[in-house]
Parts: sequence; structure tokens; C-alpha cells
Amino acid sequence: MDGRPRTGPPCGPNDDGRRLLYVPVEVQRMEQNVGQTDKLARIAIGALLGIASLAILGDYVSANEILSPILGVASLVLLATGATGTCGLYSALGIRTN
Repeated sequence: MDGRPRTGPPCGPNDDGRRLLYVPVEVQRMEQNVGQTDKLARIAIGALLGIASLAILGDYVSANEILSPILGVASLVLLATGATGTCGLYSALGIRTN
């Protein structure tokens, strides 16, 4: 290494003779748009939905079995948006709670 930052693989022929081309891609990160109270509510509700999903799955609660994966997915979405502080729906609607 010559001390210069590496920007990608070298342009040149591949092992099979084809040329490789590196195109730099700028990664855009979503802005945090979920406030602290909203984060805590999402995490709490997400945890409760996850527990309910597992309770249905384990037959501890009698409910339609289709609810278990629906509640599980909703739980994961709420936990992820609460942990990261970003919500795609909020971004699309222009909502910020922070």
C-alpha cells in the first residue's frame, strides 16, 4: 500500500479478460426523525407486541395463529425504528418528532 486511500478495485482486466470498472457510489444516510419519547414508546410497544406474538406462537394465549407473524413483524419494525431513531414513513410524510 502506498499510503493513499483505497477507492476501490483497480480498473483493468479481470482473470477472464473482462475489464473491471469501479464506479464510486455515495451512501446517503437517513436523518434521525424520531424523538426520545417516540423512541421509548416504540421500544415499549414493540417489546409488548413481540411478547404477544411469542405467547400466541407458544399457545399461551388463544388467538388466531395468523396474528403471531403479523405481531412479530410489527414488533421488529417498531424495535428497529426505536433503536435507530429513523422512520421511513415519517420521512415520506415530512414528520419529525425530535
